[in-house]
Amino acid sequence: MTEPVEEIRALRRAARGAVRRPDLTNHERLRAIVELAERARASDWPWAAQTAVWEEIRDFLTELTGEEWMRRPSDYPEVPGDPVERACRALAARGLDRCPECRRPLPGEQELERWTDLRRASVDEAMQREEAVDA
Repeated sequence: MTEPVEEIRALRRAARGAVRRPDLTNHERLRAIVELAERARASDWPWAAQTAVWEEIRDFLTELTGEEWMRRPSDYPEVPGDPVERACRALAARGLDRCPECRRPLPGEQELERWTDLRRASVDEAMQREEAVDA
């Protein structure tokens, strides 16, 4: 298995352990979650790592806070856009229809949304494969 996938599996196991260990106080659990979130952000695949941690801590946080919105699967961390997409969106937000440097036409909102959907589908597929291994 590749190194990033192993890292994500380790983060997920650590998050699962942090919220399930009966010898930890809620304060200690929350500290462990923060540390795991920092590790996930520093990962080579931060979007997948953060999603993996979130999957394991969501029920604990829902019980702790009583916030029912945390149960919705649509609350995964947002999949970051690639630099080209972010630049296209920034230029479009300025009202431009072409890149001022290369003069290429900018993709429309529909095409940018398609890019986002493709990234989300890629994350979902990776997480399904990950869960299949853990099952």
